[in-house]
Amino acid sequence: MSRSRICPDRRICDFARQTRTGQVSFCGVYGPNELHGPFSTMVMAVTKGYSMATILVIDDETSIRTLLRGVLEQAGHRVVEAHDGREALTLYQQNRPDLVIMDLLMPEIDGLEATLQLSREYVDTKIIAMTGAQGDRNFLDVAQLFGACRAFEKPFDLQQMLHAVQEELATTGSR
Repeated sequence: MSRSRICPDRRICDFARQTRTGQVSFCGVYGPNELHGPFSTMVMAVTKGYSMATILVIDDETSIRTLLRGVLEQAGHRVVEAHDGREALTLYQQNRPDLVIMDLLMPEIDGLEATLQLSREYVDTKIIAMTGAQGDRNFLDVAQLFGACRAFEKPFDLQQMLHAVQEELATTGSR
C-alpha cells in the first residue's frame, strides 16, 4: 500500500508495506532541494564519492517519481522523468541517461516493451526494473531477460535501491 500527501511548501511521502510481523514503512519530508527524515543521512553516505549522473525515472505513479527524484537529486544526480514507456523512449534518445529506473506496468508502451526496445537499440543501457504487481515475480524475471540488470518489487527498500543505483553507475561511470 502506498500513500502520498502534498503540502503547500513541502512534499510528504509515506510508503508502507504490510508484512507478517507488522508494518514496515518509510517517511521522508523534502522540499525542492532538501531531504529530511531517516534516509537523508543514508543518501549522503551511500553516494559519497560518486559523480553526477543523468538518471531517467519512468513510472506512471507521480508519488514514486517524486520520491526517487528527491533522493537522487539529493545525491547529486540529474533526474529526467517520464510517465510511460512511449515518453521514456523519446527522453532516452534526447538525454542519453547513464541509468534508467523503470516501472513495468504503465499505460501506452509498458515497461517490458520499453526495456526490450532500449536494450536492443542501446546495448550498454543500464535498466533497473520495478513493479507493484504483488506476488508475481514473472514480470521482474521477464524484465531481466529483456535486458534489465536489476529488479525490485514495490514497495522497495530505498536503501537497496540506492545501493543498486550506486553499483550500476560504478560499472558505467557518469557521462
